[in-house]
Amino acid sequence: MPNKRPDTTELIDGLNQDLANEYASIIQYRTYASMVRGPHRLTLKPMFESEIPDELRHAARLADAIAALGGTPTVRPVPVNTADSPEQMVQESLHAELGAISRYVERRQQAEHASEHGLAVDLDDIIADETRHRDELHLLLEQWESGARAHAQPSERAQREPARGRATADQRVAAQPR
Repeated sequence: MPNKRPDTTELIDGLNQDLANEYASIIQYRTYASMVRGPHRLTLKPMFESEIPDELRHAARLADAIAALGGTPTVRPVPVNTADSPEQMVQESLHAELGAISRYVERRQQAEHASEHGLAVDLDDIIADETRHRDELHLLLEQWESGARAHAQPSERAQREPARGRATADQRVAAQPR
């Protein structure tokens, strides 16, 4: 094993945690792309597949940084979360992206503290990628939630307020001249 640079053990350990999560993201996105069913398949399958190259680039950069710092890149992913529905897949993906952003912000601070400024800049790029992924997933979920509300609202409204803005059948009969 190569010699570790001084004061980088914590950074290497964190980068290995990040690498294990990137591996899990690759597996998760590949699995979701294959397993997504229903009317959302045509949209979500390519979206999940399009995330895989970004996650592979992140994994490669992390593995290279770990080796350059004198560590050994992990070969094991963290456990992969599964989901049964397309909406759950998007929610799980969002959860993973939020966790990644949090970890990478911390890792960037560790890189700066270890005077690994080039790595800090690379982590900024990864943070930007993960933030874009997060934003896209938020927009998808927002559409899902607003779509669910829009579909539920007319029937709920009809049950709660049948006469608002419209006369009911009884009101129309009563208003007719005799």
